[in-house]
Amino acid sequence: MCAGSGEKRTPLGVNMVRYHLSFYPNDVGINDCLAGMFLPYFIRVVHTQPYLRWLFSAFMSTTKWQEAAMVMAPRWQFFDDLLKNSVEKDDIRQIILLGGGYSTQILRNSKLLERNKVTVFHIDLPKLTESYISTVNSFLLGINNASESSDTLSDICPLDNINIPKTSHDIAIEYWKNYVKFISGDLNTDWESKVVPELLGLGLNINTEKILIIFEAVAQYLQPQANEKIFEFIAQKCPKGSKIGWTSFTRDSTTGKTRADILKNIGEPVLFSLDSQTQVEEWHKRFRLSIKECITSADLIMQRLNKYFLKNHEKKIESHTRYIIAEKLDIPTV
Repeated sequence: MCAGSGEKRTPLGVNMVRYHLSFYPNDVGINDCLAGMFLPYFIRVVHTQPYLRWLFSAFMSTTKWQEAAMVMAPRWQFFDDLLKNSVEKDDIRQIILLGGGYSTQILRNSKLLERNKVTVFHIDLPKLTESYISTVNSFLLGINNASESSDTLSDICPLDNINIPKTSHDIAIEYWKNYVKFISGDLNTDWESKVVPELLGLGLNINTEKILIIFEAVAQYLQPQANEKIFEFIAQKCPKGSKIGWTSFTRDSTTGKTRADILKNIGEPVLFSLDSQTQVEEWHKRFRLSIKECITSADLIMQRLNKYFLKNHEKKIESHTRYIIAEKLDIPTV
């Protein structure tokens, strides 16, 4: 991300929602108990007791958590599908996570990624990256040293339907060691001077191997010039067939209060937005990208969510974001 855009608060809040929703996988379609490794111990304890878990859910339903979860759950599904389809159908073997935060996406998909020898480059702020590496290392080391018969995830995944076998973690450990590379930097200021040189130094192949860039809920926190540099990198350096999946915020509103207003109130001002479909199309045309999919947040919510969110949700669903997948079709310039 960039300094000032929530730093640890936003990633921890996201993981709080992901972890809680993992206890309702049949209703929501989110199964990410690994998010719990980043959360305070008492949160995990609460979720081991059905009554306390019910109270926590009731608390969420009466606060902005419920609305945030309704927005984020289909977004997570969208980007998980993007990763899987890019690897399985498009034969992409290099992935860049821009502003990866505390994402467990690579760990949850480590079996798929390891089988296909996919290298992942995880980029975020220095303190956040250091915390992420330390937490995951401690977690995987604990799993690796546990006996075969022990319930190694009992404090994180207390429900049988979301426990993960130790063998899956053996794969995650090997993948983590061999294929995941980290770069610390501020995307607002360090892209050309630090991030790109380190990507190339760590082995990113921009000559012959397609690249998937996952740019989830980050662009709005960057200055316009920073976003331009990232998209110029795709246009000028990435091979034909490379893709970017990203979220584009809009300041338009039919209810008077935009998502940008809400984010500003919690100290995360929106610095970049594309406020119409025309602007979205012009932006991608400028960087020689072909839009393969573009769907509003409201349409995605209606597509992917069911009773858990919608049964008591009477407010109008605001389309404050577009979820976009675009592909590089031409040969990069030298």
